[in-house]
Order: sequence, then C-alpha cells, then structure tokens
Amino acid sequence: MANWSMKCRKCGADLGDLREAAASICLRPREDEETRTYFFCEACGVWSVWLCIEDQWTDEDKLIAVGPVSREEGDRIVALIGECPDPGLSWCRCPVHGKLNGTLA
Repeated sequence: MANWSMKCRKCGADLGDLREAAASICLRPREDEETRTYFFCEACGVWSVWLCIEDQWTDEDKLIAVGPVSREEGDRIVALIGECPDPGLSWCRCPVHGKLNGTLA
C-alpha cells in the first residue's frame, strides 16, 4: 500500500501515501480485520479514508477509498484514535476500539 497515493474523495487532490496519513487504526467490527487510515485535504476541508479489509476466508485484502467524511466527523475520529494506547492492535480493549468497532466511522 505504501506505493499508492490517496486522492481526495471530494476534489481529487493528491493526499500522499501512508506516511502522510493523519491517523490509522486496526479494528475488528466483524470477523474480518479492518485498517482505517485517515487523510485530510487542506484544499477542500474534508477527510478521505482508506479502508483495508483482510478477509479471513479468502486470505485476500481489499483496499477501498471511502469518503468524503466531514471535517467535524473526521476530526472527532482522528482525536479518538489519538487516545488509543495501541491503534495497530485490532484486539485492543480500550474505549476507542469499543466505540469504533461497531461503526463504519
């Protein structure tokens, strides 16, 4: 994924690769593991999200660009991710994982 460049889901601006992401968190909202990576577009003020789903049955990863997410909602989620002690651990039992595991936030 590091060679890919995220494009803003609203205006198409280049937001960079994983090194430019504002925040990322691994979740397990269903049986599959998801990694949600948030990028902010300064040009139009919205968030775009890479959603990487690791399918446990097929052992294949799906990478989907979603958004746009409003600035307010994206800011809220990125701030939440900042409160997690280990955002890379999908089995983390912190309150942040508890809130985000039940949503497609």
